[in-house]
Amino acid sequence: VSVSSSRRASSRLTAMPPPLAIAPLAAVILSTSALLSQGAWQGPSLRHFGPFGGKPLQGVVVRTGATGEPPTVEPLERPAVLPNCTERFFEQRLDHFGRAGGRRTFSQRYFVCHAGNVLWKKGDPIFFYLGNEANVELYVNATGLMWESAPQFGALLVFAEHRYFGKSLVQTAAGEHPLAFLSTDQAIADFTSFVAALRGELLGAAASPIIGFGGSYGGMLCAWVRITAPWQLDACISASAPILSFMGLDPPVVPNFFAKGVTSDASVVGGAADLCHERLHAVWRAIDLQGATAEGAERLQKVFGLCSPPAGGSELVNWLVSAFDYMAMGSYPYPSSYILNGDGFMPPYPLREACGFIQAAPPDMQAIFAAVRQGAAIFYNASGAAGACFNTSAVGNNETTEDSHKWGYIYCSEIFQVFGRDGVTDMYWNAPWNATASQESCWQSYGIWPDPEWVALRFGGRGIQRTASRILFSNGGYDPWTGGGVVESLSPELPAVVIPEVGHHIDLFWSHPADTKAVRDARELEKAWIRKWIAAARSERQQIAFV
Repeated sequence: VSVSSSRRASSRLTAMPPPLAIAPLAAVILSTSALLSQGAWQGPSLRHFGPFGGKPLQGVVVRTGATGEPPTVEPLERPAVLPNCTERFFEQRLDHFGRAGGRRTFSQRYFVCHAGNVLWKKGDPIFFYLGNEANVELYVNATGLMWESAPQFGALLVFAEHRYFGKSLVQTAAGEHPLAFLSTDQAIADFTSFVAALRGELLGAAASPIIGFGGSYGGMLCAWVRITAPWQLDACISASAPILSFMGLDPPVVPNFFAKGVTSDASVVGGAADLCHERLHAVWRAIDLQGATAEGAERLQKVFGLCSPPAGGSELVNWLVSAFDYMAMGSYPYPSSYILNGDGFMPPYPLREACGFIQAAPPDMQAIFAAVRQGAAIFYNASGAAGACFNTSAVGNNETTEDSHKWGYIYCSEIFQVFGRDGVTDMYWNAPWNATASQESCWQSYGIWPDPEWVALRFGGRGIQRTASRILFSNGGYDPWTGGGVVESLSPELPAVVIPEVGHHIDLFWSHPADTKAVRDARELEKAWIRKWIAAARSERQQIAFV
């Protein structure tokens, strides 16, 4: 699948970007003055660019282009795992809560996979991935931790797709909103019902310990299924899951946590120099001012290599900010295509490399503009497909546009995360979180008025320490989402690990020669907890069977 740079730009400029895939990216496109003063930005999405059916390769950079050309990469091949899987479909209830859809169903896709020479039998463990907001094949191919660990535990692998994505599509009736049954609560009910079916008619795995896995939004779903249905899901590895990024929690979330995370990555703490975030802070205002006139917009077109003049400075700023957001998430110690869903490679620690260009530029704003463009090209031209110019406002292909639209609906229906900027503790501008402005945007886009405290009331935030157990929360020290995640153990059975100097849920990936010791240690810790929780679940289920 070829993903052009213009496709990526469009996914960030959708009218309703959710927070996270993971996806809608930067923000509602506001006027230039509004961009720098109002708070309707909803942050980068948890979505990735997607769906990618091939395996995301990781390799070793041989040469990085000095002007932002794509790096030359010697790929490190991974096993072709899909041949070890069987694609199946489960007749899933369309509406778990209402009367109208109670007797209607849709086909939820899932894969049953065998790793190594595992000869699974009833009663043996099952590793279960809860699908994110994309084609589930992406996670089948990318979640190396499951594949590499399964032989040690004799585990069967199962990957289930999220409703409305990939092949798990929903048909609504005439007069119904086409996304009427797309919500996190419906997805949680899907996965809970599906696990029950694994224990029953699908696999007869009533005695099997079932360990959930999920990253990003999938990690949130994994934790929430364990919290709400612990009798079905025995434990969960929840990676880079920002379950504390919502209103109504105590203590409250820091509204600009994500912006502060990217700023930290563009500083000495992130392996760059403070000059990087200082110059970027000045760049946004300078672009805003220069883009206010037609003549200035033409100059911006030239220095940033755009296909047409930006429609005001805000369009260009949003486009650039999205690149830096995703490069921060993709802070891996080796070249990776994961954030790009397999379309090209970003170099190791791409934001650090982008900062290298910015720090080296002469102290002249036009020269700094050129360096920022060079840095953004690491992300937007990773595949070399951008051509002679960048298109910041292309509509992209139908699949990407549709998935971004769906993620916006999920955000507005329930995953109403907090996002703001202050321009003081982060490198942006003063745009405090404005729940009302974001609610109004949701209403205009989808006819939904979000409840800002729904997640806090439904799942409890840190309050889960009173009732929940067997969830391991992991986060990367360079991942901007970490500020909305669980970074300290909440109880003896709710451990947390922060992996320093890496990005978004790297611990779920395939092992790599360039993995840091901290990454290797985190995976060993996760496997130790899995081993403990399998033993506990097996004992519990044997007692239930005996009774």
